[in-house]
Amino acid sequence: MIRDSLIVAEKELKELFASRSTKILTMQIAILGIIFGVFIPYSQGPYWIAETYLLGFHFVFVPFVVTFPFVTDCFAGERERKTLETLLATRLDEKALFLGKSLSVFAFSYIQVLMVVGMGMGTINAYWRIEASGKGLFLYSPPALFALFGLSAAMVALATGIGVFVSLRAESVRAAQRITGVINLAILLPLFFVLALLTLDWLSVMAGFGIVLLLTTILSILAIRSFRREQLVLGMSD
Repeated sequence: MIRDSLIVAEKELKELFASRSTKILTMQIAILGIIFGVFIPYSQGPYWIAETYLLGFHFVFVPFVVTFPFVTDCFAGERERKTLETLLATRLDEKALFLGKSLSVFAFSYIQVLMVVGMGMGTINAYWRIEASGKGLFLYSPPALFALFGLSAAMVALATGIGVFVSLRAESVRAAQRITGVINLAILLPLFFVLALLTLDWLSVMAGFGIVLLLTTILSILAIRSFRREQLVLGMSD
């Protein structure tokens, strides 16, 4: 199953790049990096150096922003393009299809998150030297670093799980995007209020990491159990 999942993931990534203009995709990623990797960190430099909740832009907000636009195409897009029946007629079992599509979205989205995090760290070091007259290299604390790299990965996985779950049931990509847009607001706004009350210590970061993984696991199990070939073709669910 793992080999089949990797085959599906490779196919999905190739189609992702083939179906989109390289220039437009590059421009989208560049804009994302400039806004979230340069402008926001530099304009809020003291708060990022102090490791306030604003770091949540990188490990909470960006993972959802980069994941949802692509994950909604997983199954709803196949249904729109009338290619879902062909895909489901292959020898690949349902779990391999689900995991392969999820893995491709996760990989593409997490690479973008890493790019933004890397640009943000470079930006904060520039602020540290230019505006704060700091010496040497500025580094975040270990809990903050884990949040930026580990918790952000868990958030991408959660966003992928939510998006795939929605895409399985949506009749069109537009419908899936509307639903995920509402979910985006429903999740992110309360989360930022919660983050404002917390500090980035090991207890808070690991508690958040565990909760996100638990939610991702539950969503993945529910999605896999509801994955029925005949229902996907008809655009129906239990």
